[in-house]
Amino acid sequence: MMIHYAKVTEENGVIIALDQEKAYDRVAHDYLWRTLDAFHFPPSFTATVQSLYEHATTVVIINGETSSPFRITQGVRQGDPMSCLLFNLAIELLACMLRNSQLEGFYIPGVPERIITTLFADDTMTYLSERDDFAVLSDILNTWCLASTARFNVDKTEIIPIGSTEYREQVITKHCLGPQSLAFPAQVHITCDGDAIRSLSAWIGNNVDNASPWSTIMDKIKASLLRWSQGHPTLKGRRLIIQMVIGGMTQYLTRVQGMPKHIEESLTKIIRNFMWDDHRGPTVSLDMLCQPLTNGGLGVLHLAARNDVIIIKDLQSFLDIGPDRPTWAFIVDFLILENITRASGNVPVNAQTNIFLQTWKVNIQPSSHLPIFLKKLLKTGTKYKVTFGTLKPSKNLQSKLPIWYHFGAGERFRSLNNSPSGKCLRDNHNVATIGDLLKTTK
Repeated sequence: MMIHYAKVTEENGVIIALDQEKAYDRVAHDYLWRTLDAFHFPPSFTATVQSLYEHATTVVIINGETSSPFRITQGVRQGDPMSCLLFNLAIELLACMLRNSQLEGFYIPGVPERIITTLFADDTMTYLSERDDFAVLSDILNTWCLASTARFNVDKTEIIPIGSTEYREQVITKHCLGPQSLAFPAQVHITCDGDAIRSLSAWIGNNVDNASPWSTIMDKIKASLLRWSQGHPTLKGRRLIIQMVIGGMTQYLTRVQGMPKHIEESLTKIIRNFMWDDHRGPTVSLDMLCQPLTNGGLGVLHLAARNDVIIIKDLQSFLDIGPDRPTWAFIVDFLILENITRASGNVPVNAQTNIFLQTWKVNIQPSSHLPIFLKKLLKTGTKYKVTFGTLKPSKNLQSKLPIWYHFGAGERFRSLNNSPSGKCLRDNHNVATIGDLLKTTK
């Protein structure tokens, strides 16, 4: 989503995907204990964790010869459910260093803090503006590695230039952020348009073909179903196999990458053919097979419905206007507001709140500049009639609804949206909700 945001706003910079070398095995124990103290964990807790690690030993077997036992002074235990949490705490200090640095990163409207880094387990992404200096990032990484004994694999570090086309080409050609920045190491890979890097099993990059990652998945599915079909399973067995193979192999990639329409249609055809063992005689329709047992079906995976559910879950996160709202939702807000239909008229920026709470519309036609994921999000919301609905809204809820382009406003009040009075209320009195308007009348 950041790639689309930077392209639309022409805010130039790079996304750097850092690769940690044996991340879970390189955290020094003494650094870990100091980290727990820095986060004010009770000494009794730190002592308990220390007792689990201080007597840990291991041996090395080479050509059948076993070495003498030696102490383990680095790393967290593999398979221990607490290890992930300990590692997260260890790397959180790196995140703190980045957030407290002079690096500019990116600012998103509505997000109080700049975007400078995202971390998930050992997957670390940093976001640098064209005005940043790569030397500052290098110093931070070197300092943290010195303290924790961690190491970043420069050979596997990948960089995605983002922003205008001219800037992306400049980064590739000059191998640096800008004239004031230290050059990137020669062995670092900078992606060109059309190339993608893998992050948390999602493929990201500029102008990436979202269908490309699916070719490998499709081949695996076909090979797996072919093996299963040789056992001549029953219809109920085939239903379970479809759920396990097609459902299991596609769900995560659909969640993070989206499933192109032609892939969905191909997989639906594969499901139909597998259920009937490729027989071309009279069969029960797939729609009927996908019905629950209580309706006379078999409960076969309905791929299109499953994909819609995944999108609706994203839509739920987008519509969350509470403190836990994800950062990507604010980026979506901005991209949506950049693609309002002409029929909606000139909607002032400070009058725009939420497409599902106001009457203005968004262009989701093929000519729209919205990313494919966002078009699917809005189309799915329209398909399932996502809207604001309540039988008896409380006074508190009513006061929080946007006053501009209010879906319940009459024609007379709608004329206030672009009137001089409306502009004055927005610009001089910061009126955005019904509650704000009521306060100005007191």
